[in-house]
Amino acid sequence: MKTIHNNSKGFTLVELVVVIAVLAILAGIAIPRFMEATEASRQATDLANARTAESLANVKYVMESKTGTVDYYYDTEKGIVTETSSGIQVYGQSAQEIRTDESADNIYKSNKIENISGTPKGNMVRVTISSEDNIKAQWVPGGVSAQFRDVLL
Repeated sequence: MKTIHNNSKGFTLVELVVVIAVLAILAGIAIPRFMEATEASRQATDLANARTAESLANVKYVMESKTGTVDYYYDTEKGIVTETSSGIQVYGQSAQEIRTDESADNIYKSNKIENISGTPKGNMVRVTISSEDNIKAQWVPGGVSAQFRDVLL
């Protein structure tokens, strides 16, 4: 006579489907929040780069006793500003345009940025300083000669 053994080891198909469904719901909640945090991190990095560029350009302008209007380009790899953009790799990360108007709901508005403009993604920071103490940072495309850059913007 054959005896039937009841094998109670392992999970049933229903139990496995329930676990997969719960994991899918958790992933559906976590992934968008992770993407938001990633974009906020990119914006914060771009903001820090723009502020650093402004500070370095201002120091260089004063230390070299410059007069008139001078454009400086920030090189993140070397941590310096130069008067030419050649050899500088683009480093902007956020695809969100820097806006400070009332409809803006991003890190740039909360940090009260007034003199930084443009879209960081795939661009570099150009800081324009004039002898009237006017400092303006702008995200500009890399690899374009200076005489044509203003036409593009």
